[in-house]
Amino acid sequence: MVKSLISVAVSLVIVVLGGIFEQKFLCSSFDEISAIFYELDADLRDNSATKEQALKAQQKWINKKEYLHSFIPHNDIKEIDLWVAETVAYVSDGNYDEARKKTIVILELLEQTPKSYSLRIENLL
Repeated sequence: MVKSLISVAVSLVIVVLGGIFEQKFLCSSFDEISAIFYELDADLRDNSATKEQALKAQQKWINKKEYLHSFIPHNDIKEIDLWVAETVAYVSDGNYDEARKKTIVILELLEQTPKSYSLRIENLL
């Protein structure tokens, strides 16, 4: 009986600590990516963004998403992939207005996606 209670308690602690780690990892990862896209957005406003800068932001996203696949569904990642690719294409073409619109959506997705997986009342119901 005592071993069962200890096993349950240890399991509960592992689950709680795992959840805390997951939340911190998701938030820090998305904050890091958001910072890069905020910088790109600022340069798009000034019409000074370069293709290399857009490709750098895309590569940073690609590197991070390899780890994010372990925590969030592939569909959410794929949606961000598409918006990022479109942004790079518009920056490459020099169409900063369209690229900025795409970047604004990316920033919103980067803000909202981690909230979808947090321990919040609306996610539990």
